[in-house]
Amino acid sequence: MKQNTKEILQELNKLCSSNFERLHQQLSEIQSSVQNLEKNMKNVEKRMKTIETKMVSNTSIHNIDSCENKIDFLNQNYSSNVLIHESLSSFMSKHITFETKHVIDILKGRETIYNICCAQFVSMVHYHKDEYTLIKILPFDKKELYIWDKDANSWSKIQKNELKDLFNKMQFKLIALYNQLNQNNDESMKDIDIVDCSGKLFVDNFDKKCSDFKKLLHEHLTK
Repeated sequence: MKQNTKEILQELNKLCSSNFERLHQQLSEIQSSVQNLEKNMKNVEKRMKTIETKMVSNTSIHNIDSCENKIDFLNQNYSSNVLIHESLSSFMSKHITFETKHVIDILKGRETIYNICCAQFVSMVHYHKDEYTLIKILPFDKKELYIWDKDANSWSKIQKNELKDLFNKMQFKLIALYNQLNQNNDESMKDIDIVDCSGKLFVDNFDKKCSDFKKLLHEHLTK
């Protein structure tokens, strides 16, 4: 039986509708794929920029080979939040702390006075890191420590006499705590032979130990 014009138009309309639906679905899928591709491309670009930034930073750091360049690098990148009104030695005297355990560990030979001083100094540096940049190390330079010189308004390599001053002030605090424990007949001191053990606290060999102390500080600050 022949179809009349109306039926033919209805079938044609149905066919067109079906094809349009499939086409719309395909276009939607293509659009979704394009959006995912754009998203992935943005993520790739972001990662590439991060990698590029790190590479530039590492390249600039590793290109620093002279003392002057290192100082310039520190001055250009780490001159905010530095001590401008007092020296590191003065700041440390006010803020570093020692406990009874530290004195006892030294007297009993569980730790050396250098290890204790180093650990507490670095602990103080980390505690105040959001407030002040007290000391700097450079990852490629395993020998030097840098401190802010408020008079020169610049970073500088820490000198032996400056390290000795820091150690002497820490030792003084430990000895003051030791004397206080002795005077109060503290329970923790009862099984300690003062004659045999006090020499571990009252050391007078910093000139020989300076390099080791400096290296120890560098290792602790790197962690």
